Amino acid sequence: MECLLETILRVLPSQDRTVDLLFGARLGDRTLASTALRGIDAGEEKVRRARASLVARAVDVESLFTGEAKPAVRLTMSVH
Repeated sequence: MECLLETILRVLPSQDRTVDLLFGARLGDRTLASTALRGIDAGEEKVRRARASLVARAVDVESLFTGEAKPAVRLTMSVH
């Protein structure tokens, strides 16, 4: 299974930053898929778009339907 995620970053005035994004598809405590976008140049008063693709194995997708845990997408952002 492939999931395409798109984010939009808006940077406030006087806040030039470099941003790292970590995307993860989780089921309970297990990570089914993850990917990172690093070094996004987020300049002052700019809007930056970023796309990431999460790819999960078929066996992991099947596990989405066999338990009580609810799937979730987690986004972690680091600002430098």
